[in-house]
Amino acid sequence: MDKDPFKEYIKEADKVSARIAALLSEKAFSFTPNEYLSIHRKLFTGIYSHAGCIRDYNITKKEWVLDGATVLYGSGAFEHQSF
Repeated sequence: MDKDPFKEYIKEADKVSARIAALLSEKAFSFTPNEYLSIHRKLFTGIYSHAGCIRDYNITKKEWVLDGATVLYGSGAFEHQSF
């Protein structure tokens, strides 16, 4: 039986979307650097080893939900400096 090549991506997307729903149901929110890192950590723990860390390098990645296109990510240098 063939494995679905997108199975892991779908599992990742399901985990993150459930975590987003949980975050949106919280009563308090402040968009501070610490909150930003906390949100990133909550969304991506167990998915990415860098969850909750400040990126200091530029990235692009082909998004399966965008048929291989990428989204525009902010500059790693700018993100690192802004914190």
